[in-house]
Amino acid sequence: MRRLLLLAGLALVLAGCGEAGSEAGPAGPPALSSAETETIGAAPAGAGGAEAPPAPQESAPVEPTATPASAPVETPVDNDSVVVWVTQGAGAELVLEGRVDPGRTAIQAVATLAEVDTRYGGRYVSGIEGLSSDLDGQSDWFFLVNGIEPDVGAAEVKVEAGDVVWWDYRGWADGAPHPAAVVGAFPRPFHRGWKGAVRPVQVDAPAELTDLAAELEAYLTPGAPDDPDAKPHRFVLEIQPGATAADLSASMGSRNGSPVTFVLAGNETAVRAAGEALIASPEIVAYRYTATFDDAGQVLDE
Repeated sequence: MRRLLLLAGLALVLAGCGEAGSEAGPAGPPALSSAETETIGAAPAGAGGAEAPPAPQESAPVEPTATPASAPVETPVDNDSVVVWVTQGAGAELVLEGRVDPGRTAIQAVATLAEVDTRYGGRYVSGIEGLSSDLDGQSDWFFLVNGIEPDVGAAEVKVEAGDVVWWDYRGWADGAPHPAAVVGAFPRPFHRGWKGAVRPVQVDAPAELTDLAAELEAYLTPGAPDDPDAKPHRFVLEIQPGATAADLSASMGSRNGSPVTFVLAGNETAVRAAGEALIASPEIVAYRYTATFDDAGQVLDE
């Protein structure tokens, strides 16, 4: 939803600057002719596309590595590069995964690995790897940083070492998911949050799960918070009698710097198994908006 509001505002600003276009749907950007679309990305200059955005001058570029659609690729929580994911269908299908040097914008990061089509002077991504915005079908590209959907444009967001920048092609019609936070980049919403800000962490749990709560709190607290008095990130464990599995979901407030809340709810066995699995192998929820676990801590296909 944040991206939809941004797109509407961007269209109004450009209209005031003489940009031609007309709305084709309630929330999408105006359709533009092919002459108004530019391509950036992995193709070198002179090979049919514009030059890819330059790497930051302060450091040598990291050789990008792209991974084709496959099972989730393990991505260490702490590293010296930016992890880039490109998916479609709310993370259901992986298009590519790779790593790039920090210091780029969210658009430049994906354009280092993939062919990217942009509009509005390179400030709006309209296509990645040939998959383009579809106003009639109400589908478009959305991006998240560390599992959080920013409320500013991708050209304004600079990603740093340890971040995950995630581009996902999905629907934006009524009933489609418009999350402010998702579980797929766990534990980065806690470890890095928005622009690397470290908040206190609070884990709430029933008496039966106090030992797991202590493990999760230790795992989710990367160090001393920037502001010990700040409202904490929360991880909530809930036991639901009669549940056959455990569901993990995420939410956050309306501002980029708001704390996140993760809820893991289900039968006691599944909740305990899921919590332990998340600590041992957080990549098991990679690319997912939500996740469901069985009693053995295995993620179930949705």
